[in-house]
Amino acid sequence: MTGRITQLRIDFDIPNELFRNPRTTSNTKFLSDIIDCRIKKDAYDDDNLREFFSGYIEHHKLDYLKETFIGENIVKGSTTIEDVEKILSNPQNQRLSLKFYNMKRAIEKLFPTIIRTEIDITRFTPKFIMDIHKIIGEGVIDDAGQYRKKFCKPSKVDWVYLYPDLIEKSLEGLCCNVRNAMETEEDILTKIKITSSFVTNFLHIHPFSNGNGRTARLLASWLLSTISIVPIPFYSSSAASKDDFLNCVIEAQQFSDFIPKDLSLYILEAVQH
Repeated sequence: MTGRITQLRIDFDIPNELFRNPRTTSNTKFLSDIIDCRIKKDAYDDDNLREFFSGYIEHHKLDYLKETFIGENIVKGSTTIEDVEKILSNPQNQRLSLKFYNMKRAIEKLFPTIIRTEIDITRFTPKFIMDIHKIIGEGVIDDAGQYRKKFCKPSKVDWVYLYPDLIEKSLEGLCCNVRNAMETEEDILTKIKITSSFVTNFLHIHPFSNGNGRTARLLASWLLSTISIVPIPFYSSSAASKDDFLNCVIEAQQFSDFIPKDLSLYILEAVQH
């Protein structure tokens, strides 16, 4: 699979069970909750709601930071929003603070306080992705914003990421496919399937030496930012949620011909939450 050409796979239905475990909430209910949130979002121009939503968005940006770094086992599971604010304002661990600060900068770049009703999908290019990775990795990843030049593979898995000399062309093709698919798409579930397929392919291309997962999840949030008014934390304050996320990706890459069925349900649930 190291020379696989990227292809968006959206020719499937989002399942009602994850890892063969039936969900207690139906996909129809998930979708209904998301639509209800969009209706409230459309009321943002109401003066009475603008201040509320602005505060709501800023709170969830911090929550995204918290859940991301808890899920990655970088900070303790008991970390609070207040702890995140302290790390950002008065760091005791400079490297840890820099990771938080960089991620916050990337979030601010992708998620302005004002609620958007559409995204400029033409921006979704390899350069756009490299710029985001450079922000995330500045001072903590040696070659931030540059393609990796060495072979690499995930730990504990019989799998090798894409050959380094195929990265540039493959990422260009993936971005083009995502732009074309998203350009006129309005259906929420289809957008989630497109995003799931992007993540599956991106993590196989593995364009950078480090920080690929963090970049992929933030980009996925951006692709879905017309659905959710806040960045979507794909980890829910536990290392177990990271395992679920990775298992969904592995299932798609190794056993389902890159059809991200489980990942699409995982992301649907994350959007709803």
